[in-house]
Amino acid sequence: QVVVRDISERMKIEEKLRESEERYKSLFNDSKAVMLLIDAENAQILDANAAACNFYGWSYEEITKMKISELYLIPEQDVLEEIKKALFYKSKCFIYQHRLSNGNVRDVEVYSTSLQIKGRTILSSIIHDITQRRISEEALKENELKYRLIFDNNPQPMWVYDSDSLRFLTVNNAAINKYGYSKEEFLSMTVKDIRPLEDIPDFIKNISETKNELQRSTNGRHILKDRTIIYVEIHSHSINYENTNARLVLGYD
Repeated sequence: QVVVRDISERMKIEEKLRESEERYKSLFNDSKAVMLLIDAENAQILDANAAACNFYGWSYEEITKMKISELYLIPEQDVLEEIKKALFYKSKCFIYQHRLSNGNVRDVEVYSTSLQIKGRTILSSIIHDITQRRISEEALKENELKYRLIFDNNPQPMWVYDSDSLRFLTVNNAAINKYGYSKEEFLSMTVKDIRPLEDIPDFIKNISETKNELQRSTNGRHILKDRTIIYVEIHSHSINYENTNARLVLGYD
């Protein structure tokens, strides 16, 4: 007796699986992004695309004989703990330092997603080189610190205010000492609060009409906390302060 089974449906499914696998391999291998597949249990690098080999400087045969911990500057046990974190968060971005084959060290951003393949837990990782970005961030922080020191230690009163709400955003020590308000008090005020009531309309008109980035005004009047009125010369210009359109002001008594 001959039994004939229709396996056409199964063959269609297998064909779709093969096509899907080929598409994945093509995306993986041809991607410009650095990509690795890692065994989550033993940290073995299972696969690496051409971009990864070019970035790290090892051949495909060399890098797939390595453990991911060999790329890190931290102990292997710490790397395994990081893998556990990646598995726990399912998909998360981490920042590390990786070493290249030539001994250079790069700051990298690692995006890892866990996959189940034939009963094994695999980490699919995309690695971005952020070394230049980190260098730029450090330089920006250093510049911000320098300007903060210049601002805070300037012997003349200085402040920054919101161009729209006119609210004080920050003030230096000289302004606190000169005007008599604490920093907390200043930050609860607007620049109108240090002007006589009768001067406010002209002040509002002036700032609404000015087209100059750099502005100098003389013979303005300010009120100190003890209600003393002083005559001031003001130099100001537009700045972006913490993503806010603002003006930086330097005042002379």
